[in-house]
Amino acid sequence: MNAKDILAAFYERLAEKRFNDAVELFQDHGEILWSVPGKGPMAGQYASKPDIEKMLATLADGRYGEVERFIHAYCLSDDGEHVAVQYLLRMRRGDQICDAVAIDGWHIHHGKLAEVWTFFEAMYEFDAWTGSSR
Repeated sequence: MNAKDILAAFYERLAEKRFNDAVELFQDHGEILWSVPGKGPMAGQYASKPDIEKMLATLADGRYGEVERFIHAYCLSDDGEHVAVQYLLRMRRGDQICDAVAIDGWHIHHGKLAEVWTFFEAMYEFDAWTGSSR
């Protein structure tokens, strides 16, 4: 599987709320990391499979509404190990919608997910929606 296929499988598993299956795409040995910026309760560095799975499940457990990701683009580096995934993160509570444009910057090592950094176009929107007092 190439990097795009690995990430397509990852985001498909997220959409299906198969968080354990999604996290299994991360490497078993070596460092793993998911870094989420901001000042809200989701912000932080998650450095183990259980921590990442818990973070993903928390984002989707309903407290932030119904969560969907609409992938816009995969941008792959020539080395096949670095990928930027641009998407719209939509969180909906009834009639209220928060659309946060995001980019996940991935490092894939030997066919397994290793590190990802999430960036938001407007960090304040995500922080405000997830409960930051910013």
